[in-house]
Amino acid sequence: MKEVFSSEFFVRVIIEVLLLGVVVFFIQRYFENKWAPLTAAETLKKENFLNAKRDTYFEAISILNRALINDSFIENGKVSDNLNRNPGSEYPNDLEINSCFSKLCIYSDDKEVLDLYRKLFLARDSTSRPILDMRNFIIHLRQDLGYGDIKIDPTKDEYQLIITHRKK
Repeated sequence: MKEVFSSEFFVRVIIEVLLLGVVVFFIQRYFENKWAPLTAAETLKKENFLNAKRDTYFEAISILNRALINDSFIENGKVSDNLNRNPGSEYPNDLEINSCFSKLCIYSDDKEVLDLYRKLFLARDSTSRPILDMRNFIIHLRQDLGYGDIKIDPTKDEYQLIITHRKK
């Protein structure tokens, strides 16, 4: 009759226990790192990044609005009345535009944000729809920040550039 507890049996048990221990160790490490709470420094770093990203997006929106409000638009086949408008600011200069574009390159995870920003400053033709491009820009910013889609119906042209006219 064979021995039940032979040296082969003990060697095999030791190897299996060691392998099982190593596997359990790595699984435990994985879940500890995945679900471990963030340190204060890591949380602050993420918050600072998101705040800088949000501020860059607000700057881009401001620059684009200043550019759009100082442009002429074709309304019903004729150029809009710029004489009696009160834009409230000057057209942004090249330094502002390009500095903001560089910031967008750093912070934006969506390439469409960069393409739309650049497109809104390039020469436009009669088929251009800058307000629609601005709407799409805002949609992409919202999605990049995790806010979801804008709640304005694109089929009704609800996103508009609001222009006030002074009395003549």
